[in-house]
Amino acid sequence: GFVFQSDLTNAVVGFAMWEWHPLWMNTCLVDLFCHPSYWNRAGELLATLQLPVADRYVAFSDSNNTVKQNALESAGFKQAGVLKSWAAKDYLGISFVDVVLFQQQAT
Repeated sequence: GFVFQSDLTNAVVGFAMWEWHPLWMNTCLVDLFCHPSYWNRAGELLATLQLPVADRYVAFSDSNNTVKQNALESAGFKQAGVLKSWAAKDYLGISFVDVVLFQQQAT
């Protein structure tokens, strides 16, 4: 994976990583997260991530995180579906958010 750190505090402010999907053979699960002040650099994180050879690559995004979605699309991912009310917005599980599934086929 790759990590961004704050120049001021050395705190981790963003990361990108991959892992083999535990259920789907030869599918690489890509994850990306940034502190709100660093989403503008999400594309850099994805660009530095060295992905393995796989049949497909998948990633997920909350439906309201358009900056993450734009970074994934700029990296070649395409929206493949939406999981309605899939993830809780809070620890109490009172309200939920849609989750967007992104996929990139091997080239």
